[in-house]
Amino acid sequence: MAALGDNVPALEHVSEECRILLEHLSDAVFFVRVEDGRIVIANHAAEALYGYTRSELLRMRVYDLVVSSDDTPVEPEDATRGGSITTEGTLFEAVHTRLDGSEVPVEVSARLVHLGEDAMIIAVIRDITQRKETETALTRAYQEIEQVFETAGDGMRVVDREFNVTRVNRTLLDMTGLTREDVLGSACYETFAGENCHTDRCPLTRVLSGEGRMTSEVRKVRPSGEPVTCLLTVQPFVVDGKAVGIVESFRDITERKRAEELAEHLATHDALTGLPNRLLFNDRLEVALARARREHTQPALLYCDLDDFKVVNDTYGHAVGDSVLRTVGQRIASVVRESDTVARLGGDEFVVLLADVDDEADAVSVAEKLLGVLSEPVESPPHVLHVWASVGVAVYREGDDADALLGRSDDAMYSVKDDGKRGHKAAGK
Repeated sequence: MAALGDNVPALEHVSEECRILLEHLSDAVFFVRVEDGRIVIANHAAEALYGYTRSELLRMRVYDLVVSSDDTPVEPEDATRGGSITTEGTLFEAVHTRLDGSEVPVEVSARLVHLGEDAMIIAVIRDITQRKETETALTRAYQEIEQVFETAGDGMRVVDREFNVTRVNRTLLDMTGLTREDVLGSACYETFAGENCHTDRCPLTRVLSGEGRMTSEVRKVRPSGEPVTCLLTVQPFVVDGKAVGIVESFRDITERKRAEELAEHLATHDALTGLPNRLLFNDRLEVALARARREHTQPALLYCDLDDFKVVNDTYGHAVGDSVLRTVGQRIASVVRESDTVARLGGDEFVVLLADVDDEADAVSVAEKLLGVLSEPVESPPHVLHVWASVGVAVYREGDDADALLGRSDDAMYSVKDDGKRGHKAAGK
């Protein structure tokens, strides 16, 4: 039975049924007299929790079990905790001490009652050690996750189903130049817009429609207007088994893409003039020939070789010679269409691929324009030079392959050379 203190008349109001019920509770229960804080009823669970016998507990005041601190000193004169324990009842947490000196975190549900002439506090006390340990573990895990999220090398954000950003890490803020206040609560497509926003390729739409985790390259725009290329990884943000949004991870690969594009450009373009090189020219020639066979277009080649260019290098040096070659490339490109290709095959040899001409006269007209712009003086301070060229013209004939068309234009160019240079000639003429 729940033990009763001595000389407490009010406890006569506690029925036998109530005392039996107290003994079957798994939580510790105290009846505490407000007047002096003395424990006047303690159940079996209280013995188990604190390690004292009931007779020992009934000789104690509740303050004897409370661990005080500088922040929350115990006031022995006030069993109501500053009046916070009322007839309405209150719930609070505290730290109590056991017989062996160990401390135990507890949750106390307390209510002020009047039994006869005595004011009593009925306190139901629950050991929350396991709950506190769980809360501590969860807090530590959250802090660890938060640290990983904040310090991740990739920019990260969480977007809900309404396209609002609910979380963002420091890396993404640094990547975009935005502040946390700019981002949180704003629409994802407003603060870090991309080419797939408001399209059927929107990552949020795709993932929530069932595509699951995906990775792709995307082009985004910083608020400054500066473009940035990112490797984007998107996966569902799942809570209680339901996808409530997405987690996006952005890796800035702008510099890598620039390096790749530069490497690709250098592999297919002449380093001196920036024009397509032989590799890219051959590829475009094959495309033009395939189109000619399929659509009956008529491409043409102009094979251009500078006359006596070795004299320039020998007289003025290779730096001046390189300057002349750059100027020649620019001038040739100025007389053709964007759909045409001007390439430097090497040395002082250039070739022009006209994607489609009406007839041979059309191609010859371009050759004449080419010779016209090349005849203008070339300034390479402090020198002013004159450059001439020989141009061979070949128009596609049914059955031509790349070697045949290139060979006929080359032969026509050498025919000009044999005839004294500084001119043009069409193949077979």
